[in-house]
Amino acid sequence: MKAYTKHYKRHLLPLGERKSTFPFLAYLPALRRLPFGVFFCFWLLLSGFTAFVPLEEDVPHIELSQVQDYIGKEVWIENLFVAQIRDTEKAVFLNINRSYPNQEFALVVFSDFWEAFEGSDLKRLEGKRIRVFGKVLIYKQNNLQVHLKNPTQIEALE
Repeated sequence: MKAYTKHYKRHLLPLGERKSTFPFLAYLPALRRLPFGVFFCFWLLLSGFTAFVPLEEDVPHIELSQVQDYIGKEVWIENLFVAQIRDTEKAVFLNINRSYPNQEFALVVFSDFWEAFEGSDLKRLEGKRIRVFGKVLIYKQNNLQVHLKNPTQIEALE
């Protein structure tokens, strides 16, 4: 108990008498014991760091016919026609240009990200033209997909 009291009283000293490499943290002794990663994450949060969708001029805009050339890269894919929206237990699929299993391309929202899309009604996009942002991925053999994690990745054109 005495060691705790001594430790506690050290932080009650005037700021100039305290021994600290970070004097601005002297008033918050608990923060001094946190790892650097916590400070770094807190700094990113306060600095306004946002990485959901980059500025449009930084990312190529392509058509569906060019998708093969951009596998593994982030792009805006323009003028996609949503032919079918298929809902399964694990994911929602927005099939492009043709219905499953003959779709040319698919947009996938996995169940982990359904909460983010709660307010946006994906069903309204069926039969409409859209544009989408994301990394082009290959699923199994030749099935190209973009995984959607945020509603800002998709925009209706009509």
